[in-house]
Amino acid sequence: MTAIYPFRFFRMGGVDQVVLEKGDDIRHLKELDIKLWMAVAMPTKGIALDPRLVKLLDDNDDGRILVPDILRLIDWLDERLVSLDGLFECSDEIALEQIKDEALRTNTSKMLGADETCITLEKLEQIRERFTSSSDNGDGVITAESGRTPEERARIEAIIKAQGSIEDRSGEPGIDEARVKAYFEDAATLLSWRKRGDEVSLRPFGDATDSLAALLRELGPKLDDFFTRSRVAAFDARAIEASHGADDFFTSIVEEPLTVAAGELKKLPIARIAANAPLDFEANVNPAYASALRRFRDEIARPILGPAIRKLDEEGLATIRERFSAYEAYLAEKPDTRLDALSDEELETLLSGDERARLEELLAADLARKDEFDRLDELESLLVLHRDFIHVLRNFVNFSEFYMRKRPIFQAGTLYLDGRACELCILVDDPSTHMNLANLAGSYLAYCDIRRKGEEPKKIVAALTAGSSDNLRVARNGVFIDRDGNYWDATITVVVENPISLRQAFFSPYKRFARLIEEQISKRASAAEAESQSKLQSAAERTAMADPIEAAATPKKRGVDVGTVAAIGVAVGGIGAMVTGLVSTFLGLGLFMPFGILAIILAISLPSVVLAYVKLRRRNLGPLLDASGWAVNGFAAINMPFGRVLTKTAALPKGATRKFVDPYAQRRGPFWFSLFAFLLLTLSLGWCTKRLDPYLPEPIRAVSVFEALSAADEDQPQDVNEGGDGVGEPAE
Repeated sequence: MTAIYPFRFFRMGGVDQVVLEKGDDIRHLKELDIKLWMAVAMPTKGIALDPRLVKLLDDNDDGRILVPDILRLIDWLDERLVSLDGLFECSDEIALEQIKDEALRTNTSKMLGADETCITLEKLEQIRERFTSSSDNGDGVITAESGRTPEERARIEAIIKAQGSIEDRSGEPGIDEARVKAYFEDAATLLSWRKRGDEVSLRPFGDATDSLAALLRELGPKLDDFFTRSRVAAFDARAIEASHGADDFFTSIVEEPLTVAAGELKKLPIARIAANAPLDFEANVNPAYASALRRFRDEIARPILGPAIRKLDEEGLATIRERFSAYEAYLAEKPDTRLDALSDEELETLLSGDERARLEELLAADLARKDEFDRLDELESLLVLHRDFIHVLRNFVNFSEFYMRKRPIFQAGTLYLDGRACELCILVDDPSTHMNLANLAGSYLAYCDIRRKGEEPKKIVAALTAGSSDNLRVARNGVFIDRDGNYWDATITVVVENPISLRQAFFSPYKRFARLIEEQISKRASAAEAESQSKLQSAAERTAMADPIEAAATPKKRGVDVGTVAAIGVAVGGIGAMVTGLVSTFLGLGLFMPFGILAIILAISLPSVVLAYVKLRRRNLGPLLDASGWAVNGFAAINMPFGRVLTKTAALPKGATRKFVDPYAQRRGPFWFSLFAFLLLTLSLGWCTKRLDPYLPEPIRAVSVFEALSAADEDQPQDVNEGGDGVGEPAE
């Protein structure tokens, strides 16, 4: 029975995650239930990994990295390294003794030299540079510098000119086996074609056949044009004059000095057109073609059709073409090469010598080093994985780099905004699509456009997990610093609101109430201002239209509206009763008065705090990554303490001093005065309602004072007038 590997787990983010601390932990990951992996897939975009590592992970180039891709590379590393413990060093340095593959170790040692005991990416690049700059670099391409003799170098350059070049690893133009083969095959084909051209049947005029065939090709289209126009003229005589050009045509060509070779004359027929008439070599010939026709007659027509020929008809032209048909077919078979400049002797020397064998020998010597170069690629992959593969595991198998705050691969950088630094920033393609799923993360999200000169604009989403949201709104600007330290301008485009902290939830009802009051005051003030402006405008209009004398003679009566006075009295009485009732209730609590105040505060803030607490408990990383193309298995919670770490708010550094005197600080007099007036009013109402009597000395209690005043009123004599109208008169 196969022993089960004793995996260890740690609890973080609300989920159990496998511990990766030694090579055996990595080697046995294929035995770990896939349901216990933190992620089962991630995209190749939006992750901070070396492109070479991404290519190794995504070998099928589908843009996805899956669990089998991770396990495949673990097996690949296990075959080439003595131990996987070295992966935890996150270093690109590998000791030669740690390379298990003997061929790879031997080849690496040979390239390094006897004194070197380890290989790094820097040393590998130096080896690669030396390798690629040499003439034999294993790519199957040789350059002119690869030639061992001047003749070989010249021939390589000739092949490049004739067949084109392919770039060598050194960056220089060169040739490969296919180009060498094509060059010599073209030379053999061209030489064979030329030798076949010496046959008598192909050359009716011997050495003059080439020039006479060219003359026939030159005049052939004009001769065909002549016979066609003659047939058209037989059909309709009007075609004759039309073929010879209109009057304005001749008027235009005679305005300038005219020559026999004038291009305008060549637009006319080769000879004068007549209905079904043959071409007369000696009469009515277009001057532009007279010389060529005479040569055609003397050197082609008469040798073929007879010395007495004076006129040419279509049958005669067909006979002449038949004589040249074999030669024209031969010319059509001419190989399409760039070797025409080579003579027959040069072609024979090229094909009979050993130049091709020597070039193929150079190619074979170059290809013999192909395995060495392939080993360089294999070694580079090994070094990249040795340095970076553990980062993939700690962001895929578990999320330890995220919770240990070691810059996880999905973190794009840090957003500085509104006095805080947000570390959890992820690149996104389409915010409108991303937020549909990301909203389930329970975090306060700010989607931003980031811009930097010379770079393509990008989009990020930042999770704000500490501070408040009072000043966060669309169009606010900040600065984004990417992983490489580059600064980008950032602007908020979309905000997804969620609770940030319990403190914010506690004060949110009061802030909302204050905002509502501000809005109502603003609305009332705006309405009052509008009404005032309307009244002023109406008064101004009435004043302008009224008679000044009449207006002065009849002054406006001013009075008091009894209804308004009554309404004001009722309102003041109601407010006073409400305040008195509240104060009486609080004062009636006695020593339990603080608990009453606390109960009111809890009644206002507790619902918001409870709701925020429930949402903050559900805040997690999974939906944010899932919306970006990941497939996250675990919950990956972002609790409140961890949230305060992910988003740092502004704070004075340790040891800093602060001067509290602010010359532009807001005056506090009105506030303290209002507070004093409020306390005085509260105490007065409490004393008047006798609520404070238990806490006051006997002489100043309300009961004692009111009794003394009543006794004084009873002892004072009252004067009543004789009329008994009940109205007292003051004593003289």
